[in-house]
Amino acid sequence: MLFAHLQSTVKRKRNKVSLEQKVQLAERMYEEFEPPFDWAHDESSDTLILMLPGSGFK
Repeated sequence: MLFAHLQSTVKRKRNKVSLEQKVQLAERMYEEFEPPFDWAHDESSDTLILMLPGSGFK
């Protein structure tokens, strides 16, 4: 999903993206992972709680 968002951002800003930014996007590596999660159940809602590791996600 993050990759799709980045593609969408690049398409919208295609005229504004510098060559350096394109190279940085192309050099990114992605790792598939399944984060630990939990559910918080309430009478009126269910909330999915994801535990994302570290501070590497922006």
